[in-house]
Amino acid sequence: MSQGGCMKLMKHTMRLLKLGRKASLTLGLGLLAVVLAGCAAFFAQAPIAIISATPTSGEAPLLVGFDGSGSFDPNTNGVLTKYQWDFGDGSALALGVTQSHSYKANGTFIATLKVTNNFGKVGVDLLPLTVGKPSIFFSSDRGGNYNIFRMDTNGGNQAQVTNYASRDALWPALLPNTRDRLAYSHEVQNPDLTTRFQLFTSQVDGTLPAQLTTQSSSNSIQPSWSPNGSKIAFASDRDKASCGCWGIYLMNSDGTGTVTLRVQSGSNNFAPAISPDGKKIAFASNSSGNYEIYTMDLDGTGVVNITNNTHNDGGPQLTDSDGLPGAPSAVPFSGPSWSPDGTQIAFTSNRDGPDLDVFIMNADGTNVIQLTSSSADDYDPFWLPGGGEVAFVSTLSGGSPQLWKINTTSHAQVQLTSTGTNLNAAGAKNP
Repeated sequence: MSQGGCMKLMKHTMRLLKLGRKASLTLGLGLLAVVLAGCAAFFAQAPIAIISATPTSGEAPLLVGFDGSGSFDPNTNGVLTKYQWDFGDGSALALGVTQSHSYKANGTFIATLKVTNNFGKVGVDLLPLTVGKPSIFFSSDRGGNYNIFRMDTNGGNQAQVTNYASRDALWPALLPNTRDRLAYSHEVQNPDLTTRFQLFTSQVDGTLPAQLTTQSSSNSIQPSWSPNGSKIAFASDRDKASCGCWGIYLMNSDGTGTVTLRVQSGSNNFAPAISPDGKKIAFASNSSGNYEIYTMDLDGTGVVNITNNTHNDGGPQLTDSDGLPGAPSAVPFSGPSWSPDGTQIAFTSNRDGPDLDVFIMNADGTNVIQLTSSSADDYDPFWLPGGGEVAFVSTLSGGSPQLWKINTTSHAQVQLTSTGTNLNAAGAKNP
């Protein structure tokens, strides 16, 4: 019934009730029942829309989870029948109580939730979101010892993140999707004055650091996040007393629940990288003699050698003399890196020797493509957002290693850093 019809019927009903006669009261009460039933939508209140979102700020590409389940209808017989989302970035509208959306560009966006009830009334809630430019996190010794730094993907706005006055911080790993947590390895001094690398997490600005591993006699390095941030894979020599080796381990992101994924007597496994879908881990291992790139399931089963050649894949090497206490003579300083869509893997190899170069291949090891081919050493690859560029470390400019990036199609290269020694690029996805 229309609003005008409800008003007319209500006025007529009130006149009958005011007459006070039995017949009028009976008719008036009957009409009142009709009014309350037929005009419920007219008298109904609008529902209350409430947006919950995580996270509400971060760097592009930023994956935000939206939840409208806190919305409600104040009417006695009211039911919410529709949830409509407008993410504020020009993308298509979406329906449902919950939604997820990836913001590809930086900027400030207003997300809107419209909820509709069974009376056709609409409630609206708005939520601002701030999306920053994507960053590359990396390690640099430009201030003396190694600390974690960040910069734009074009090399601009370089800034220090961690501020350790002594002892190094290396191997940064940014939590994918939400991009609001950082993991890295930091050299910690023990009471007996020996030092070992331990795993830490912090905010992306370096604040609120939390130590995850505490084994005073062993190192834990090269962290890699699971896509949802619940797990961290890493390399460690904690079982060296029994196997004389480095292995790969998986723990909860708060440092609890560590499980062993791959430990082999007489061989070393390094540089785990969890795939974007969270189902696989790529890593470097010398279990076949020379270093190769392998993949395995997240529980350590289903191990496959995907490079399987006579050359070393996963260099260069880091030794005890480089500042990693207790390191064997061949620790791959860099490992494999998944493309953002999980279909390809970037890695380092000397197959075009004697220098190191960066290659990409399909996730099963097929279709190997060489990206760099200079006389310099190119290593430590990391796939940048969008999948069209790979950051890497190179000595191409002479002097200390610097960060560069290369277009995977044109192979055009751009130097990103020029001060100090710079290593371990990381950013939009797990390195």
